[in-house]
Order: sequence, then C-alpha cells, then structure tokens
Amino acid sequence: MCDRRRPREARLSRDGFSEQELDIMERLRQVQVETDVKAEAAELSTPNSAAEAPRSRLDDL
Repeated sequence: MCDRRRPREARLSRDGFSEQELDIMERLRQVQVETDVKAEAAELSTPNSAAEAPRSRLDDL
C-alpha cells in the first residue's frame, strides 16, 4: 500500500497539496472505508410517520 500511495502523493504534491493536506485526505479515505454508511444513516433517520396512505378530507363527509 505504501508503494502504491507514493506516486499519488508525488502527483498531489506537485498539484499544490502539502504533506499535512495529504495526511488529512488519507485519514478521510480511511473513515470512508471503515464506516458503514447505511447503518449510520439508519441510526440518524427518523421513522416515517406518514406511512399511511394519503386521505382526502372529502372522505369525512
């Protein structure tokens, strides 16, 4: 993995990224790889309270 990252880091460094910025981007990539996005979204989501079929007020007449 280290050998694979070096050419990318060299290219990004040439493109104006500092060593610190490269480190931050690598840590963000690790978070993306290690995080179960679906589980996190499900935990943050609220239950759908409008699960019932829509009703017309005319039905009440």
